[in-house]
Amino acid sequence: MKNEKGYALVLVLLIITITFTFAISLSGMALSARKQFNKTDEINRATDLAEMGVAHYEALLNNFVKDALSETKDAIQKAEEEAKNKNHAPPIPDFDQLLKSTIVSKVYSVNKISENVKESNTYQIDLISIKTESEGLNVSFTSTGITENEPKTLTGSIAIQKQHQSQFSQVVKRRCQKNLVKSSLLP
Repeated sequence: MKNEKGYALVLVLLIITITFTFAISLSGMALSARKQFNKTDEINRATDLAEMGVAHYEALLNNFVKDALSETKDAIQKAEEEAKNKNHAPPIPDFDQLLKSTIVSKVYSVNKISENVKESNTYQIDLISIKTESEGLNVSFTSTGITENEPKTLTGSIAIQKQHQSQFSQVVKRRCQKNLVKSSLLP
């Protein structure tokens, strides 16, 4: 029994060392999980901001289509009235072509939009291209959501298509990672 002096001290030091090592590894894991959570939260907020930009651009294009439709109808009516009143009036423009060109000019007038949502959270919309097709237009754009540390870019394409005689509508195709959404915006 004389040789057991100091055995308790070594045992206590060993237990303290093991406990301390275990506590350090747990706190490291907790910090790592916290960083990962914050990063995921930033990515989600940036994606939400980018989707907010897509919704904003959808609404803007919908208003452009409505305004262009009204302006085109007015221009056609004015041309028809001039044709009735004059023998050598200019020809009446083609409704579809006039409507397409009016929509294109409106879209090109706003080819970049930047909106500050809250503090350092913003979204930015950039026009990529407008393609004229036989039955309508195809507007391609990007929407980038930007938080303090994380940007997220979504690419979208909005097809403005003719449904019936002299009626246009928008069919929206959004690519958000793996999701594809379609909706009709005008009757």
